[in-house]
Amino acid sequence: MLTGGLHEDGLADLADGCGGPSRERRLEIMRDSRIGSYGVLALSLSLLVRASSLAALPAGMVLLALVVSGCLARAALLVLPAFLTPARPDGLARSLSPLPRTPFWLGLILAGASVGALAWLWADGPCVMSLWNSIQPSGKILSLSRQIWPHASGFYDARLMVLHIGLLSVAATLAACGLVTVAARRLLGGYTGDVLGAVAVLTECFVLASFTTLL
Repeated sequence: MLTGGLHEDGLADLADGCGGPSRERRLEIMRDSRIGSYGVLALSLSLLVRASSLAALPAGMVLLALVVSGCLARAALLVLPAFLTPARPDGLARSLSPLPRTPFWLGLILAGASVGALAWLWADGPCVMSLWNSIQPSGKILSLSRQIWPHASGFYDARLMVLHIGLLSVAATLAACGLVTVAARRLLGGYTGDVLGAVAVLTECFVLASFTTLL
């Protein structure tokens, strides 16, 4: 709502464009303001994944999941221009190429540091222990924590959960970026503004889905 569905519009346009028979036709379809069946399906699936993932999480983890997924989704916007060239010579995304290395690495470092600091502070909060206790009966990382720290409990289990969240979130972000990068290179020959919007939405979906592996 706050972004006006800007990134969702990019996802829908990219999905519609993928149905084109040629690179030129795909880019033409993506510039059409009308939404097609592929776009509707992509939007519906992305909303379903995000809503179901949040609904599956304990209440104490929802805000953390939203902030982490949002931060990493914005960081993902920097990744594609670093590895792809613009698909159009006149598109708005053309201004991002070539992407200066300093802002690129600074943006990624700040995003990673923000997510790490937030998760660490969250682990110190009063809700984390009650949350850990609530998911412990079905938690998949309890056995792992026992293997690493045979006598660990409480505090160390919660810290391991934070580490688990961080690693999974980064892996999910890289997976989303890799998927969109390969698709954009093969189908479009580069990135557009719609491609950047799509990678942001897919990163949110992947990261939120990764949070459910704690349950």
